Amino acid sequence: MTLDAALEARLTQASAMLAECRRQGGALERLPEEARPQSMLEGYEIQRRVHALLGDAPVRHWKTSETGPKGAMTAPIHGSRIFTSPASVGRVNALETEIALQLGQDLPFRDGEPYTREEVLAAVSHYALAFELCASRWLAKDVEVEEKIADCLSNDGLVLGTPVPFTGDIISPVKRLVLMRDGTPEPFAPNDIDPAGSLMAYVNAGGDRFGGMKAGDWIITGSMSGVQNAPAPGLWTARWDDRLDISLTITG
Repeated sequence: MTLDAALEARLTQASAMLAECRRQGGALERLPEEARPQSMLEGYEIQRRVHALLGDAPVRHWKTSETGPKGAMTAPIHGSRIFTSPASVGRVNALETEIALQLGQDLPFRDGEPYTREEVLAAVSHYALAFELCASRWLAKDVEVEEKIADCLSNDGLVLGTPVPFTGDIISPVKRLVLMRDGTPEPFAPNDIDPAGSLMAYVNAGGDRFGGMKAGDWIITGSMSGVQNAPAPGLWTARWDDRLDISLTITG
């Protein structure tokens, strides 16, 4: 088998297995050794192929991670698991509370000419509170970062709150977050994210295989609350800075 043939076989097998897991709501211990991506670019290519196999609409929602073991990372959020608050969802494993930013203009990757924070902030038109729905397709705890990228960084969906016009910047957002479960304050491990920094890291990394950020796209920017296990039915609500609200009823 030639190197190109081996690469094609690896990508084909990995994307088919991941797409089937998403269709069935299942998980694997991890990919077979011969199907594991061997670089971050292979992980991103598997993202693209899984999206194509699922037959979803063009990607307009994204997950970003400003820092990872090999730098900024990103993943598409598949359209079949995107909901608008107040949302009702049957199955949720875990969730994270995040700030989502919507672009008002394209931010294509500029090789050798990184965007400044001011440019990124000027490109944001709206923001909203969001619940990222989380579930890994891997049962093993020791998967490599390339496999995590292939699995879209454990994204399993998104609930998006009501958009509000955006101006200025967001500093120390976690101090203004209230998270409730069934009307009771939900304890969480506060994480003071930098939404603009997360978006800036994404657009300057150029890693995705879907063509970059475009006007109208929504980007979630990191968890303010850590991961909340949410396998049981219940009502989750959050409020940020007395401006942004979100509501999710889990029925499953």
